[in-house]
This record gives sequence, structure tokens and C-alpha cells, in this order.
Amino acid sequence: MRIFDFGAGWRAPHTAHLRAQGLDVTAHDFGRNFTAGVHDPLALSRTYDLVFASNVLNVQCTHRALLATIAQIAIATCTGRAVANYPACPRKYCVDTRGVDRRLRIFFAEVDRIEDEDSAPVWSVAGPDIPQARSYLDGFRFTAEEIAAANVRPAGAVGRSPIVVRIVARMLYVSLPAIQT
Repeated sequence: MRIFDFGAGWRAPHTAHLRAQGLDVTAHDFGRNFTAGVHDPLALSRTYDLVFASNVLNVQCTHRALLATIAQIAIATCTGRAVANYPACPRKYCVDTRGVDRRLRIFFAEVDRIEDEDSAPVWSVAGPDIPQARSYLDGFRFTAEEIAAANVRPAGAVGRSPIVVRIVARMLYVSLPAIQT
């Protein structure tokens, strides 16, 4: 099973942990979060069985950046499944949970909310509309402002893994310890 940690963060701690358990995981991030040797610069050119985007949708600061991010996830998902969340903090683009749900439905035929908290919902999505996603991304470039807003480096917090990563671990029957982000 090919797994894609979309928006892995500059250290990609969840990728490292899942790899240590023998899983085939590719890490991706961009801007100042990209770290040579940690992130695969060609990651977006491949497709995966499982894509997870933990704390990614909420750091997009514009409507177009949110749609482009969902389109990238759709293309990477292809015939697989993706899991993504929308935490309450930070939310850099003012769209509510229903708005994110509607935007996911632009690019995915199957959109299921698997964690129902309105403050931090989690979706499992499948059946991407690849032509729609490619059409949206044709000629698209993130602006410097959008890249800066999406690049968040927490100050070495240690704690529970984000909900999306815990769900992915349950799906893969692996455990996750507290991981330093």
C-alpha cells in the first residue's frame, strides 16, 4: 500500500514513524516547509492508495488555495482514499465546515464525515474527479502569500498525534506514540 503524507510538515514526524513500522510512505510539503531528504520533490507526480492531509486545509488562506489543495489531493488519491481534517485553529480562510464539505464535493464523488465535531471535522473521501482537478490546476501557481500562510512551524510541541494521523494509524493497524512536531 502506497501512503502519501500530504502537508507532512518540515520534519515529517508521522511519515518517519509509519516508515519505521515498515509502511511505504511518501512525505510532501512546500515552501519553507520543504526539507531536502525528508520530502519527495516528485511526490505530486504519483498516485497513492491512501492520502492523508492533517492540518492542511485549515492553513490555506484563500479560496483558490483551498480549492487547489483539494484538487492536488484528488489527483494524488486517484483510485484510493484520502482522509483530511479542518481544525478550528488556526483557520486562515474564513469558511465554515459546510463550506469545506461543499468544496470537497467539487472534486470527490464520495465524501463522508467520519469525525463529526463541527469544530474539527474529519472527512474520508474517494472517487476523485481527475479531469475536474486537472482543469482547476491547469496554469495554477500558489502566490508567495499563500505559501507563507500554509507554512506553519509549531514551536516543538509534543503531544498526541493529530486526529487524522490517529485515524490513518487505526486504518493501517499500527500504533502511534506521542510524536514531536
